[in-house]
Amino acid sequence: MSEFLRNLNELTREAVFEESARDTDTVTGTSYNGNVGGCNDSGNQNENWQSLFYDPLAANNVTEDHRSRSHPCNILTSLLHAECEYDCAYCRVCKRKKPASVTPKEMADYFTKNWREGRYGGIFLSSGISGDVDVTMAEIIETGERIRNAGFNGYMHLKILPGANRSDIDAAAAIATRVSLNVETTSRAHMSEIANLKDYTQDIMKRLDWLGADAPTKHTTQFIVGAADENDREIISCMSHLYKKTLPARIYFSAFAGQKNTPMEFHPNTPEWRTNRLYQTDFLLRKYRFKADELCTVLDENEFLMNADPKILLAEDMPHIDIRTADYQQLLRIPGIGPVSAKKICKMRAQKLRGRARKRDIGKGSAGVADTESRVSIAGNSGRAADNTDWSNIYDIIPARSLPYIRLREGGIQSRIGDYM
Repeated sequence: MSEFLRNLNELTREAVFEESARDTDTVTGTSYNGNVGGCNDSGNQNENWQSLFYDPLAANNVTEDHRSRSHPCNILTSLLHAECEYDCAYCRVCKRKKPASVTPKEMADYFTKNWREGRYGGIFLSSGISGDVDVTMAEIIETGERIRNAGFNGYMHLKILPGANRSDIDAAAAIATRVSLNVETTSRAHMSEIANLKDYTQDIMKRLDWLGADAPTKHTTQFIVGAADENDREIISCMSHLYKKTLPARIYFSAFAGQKNTPMEFHPNTPEWRTNRLYQTDFLLRKYRFKADELCTVLDENEFLMNADPKILLAEDMPHIDIRTADYQQLLRIPGIGPVSAKKICKMRAQKLRGRARKRDIGKGSAGVADTESRVSIAGNSGRAADNTDWSNIYDIIPARSLPYIRLREGGIQSRIGDYM
């Protein structure tokens, strides 16, 4: 076996990209249904890695991209260098005694060959910092440029290294489908607990500001949840700040897991349910326009999320919502109703009111009908409706778990939709 392939297998073994290439909005094991983006490398140090040396599509270096559900493709995830000048206490790459490396040409040639043979449909590339950050960043960009010049126009995710200069950030963003720089934790003080050589303000936050200015919504970031013992109030506040100022496409969460032969080997691991609840909170903040302050009202006495759906916890204290009069944002507050259902309810409601207006205005002439339709459209968007309107087909799209939080008629809360159809 060639030295290059041996190095490559070591590099893909170390490439634990929790966010992977899957830009999904959904969460495993929760009411929001779907999959959290993740890497196929479990980080299990007891695996028999020798078996991976002879399998170019082994599970440690391939993730599935779900950007197109009908045409999924395999994503190569790898490092250029499995060594690093930084001292992140949770990272096993920093402590490797026998680092592996490949050149940009070797990586580009390998990927291009396998892409043409149909084995890979995308690449997710990062690197430990071997020597100088500018040199390593230039190698990442060179690899991407070589792959693009070979004719590949598919998914390419390039990591921005902490401390990268602005011109390199712009160059990477110009050729990549997605770029990312991990925020890791919430503050300079917390960063000092897990990495002495990283300057949180300059190396991380300043670079994220540049990404927000130069590549808004084209980049992502990630927290290593629990590594620095930050609480969830701090994470939620930091998330809110990042979305407002640095404009990431989305934020990922990786549950800390201690790695052998690292300073944090025996630090308590973070339970997966905590990251799942953070994904739900992120979804409410990013897609449903909830405010960070109100999300923090469901934290426990230690400022951590409880292992319960935060949307349901918030709904328990809100007044019951009348779906006949609620606007779009109010509908989003109801557990079980998301953007698709809320928009559908608003649309169906407006259609019903237009139909009712047409019947009422028969004989008034086209001008009268048009004027009435305009008024009804505005009323429909604000939720005003007549009591005798038939709402049965709207009720049909409301899931049973939404019933405890809604009012379907004046004077009470309905327990069974069929009673009023």
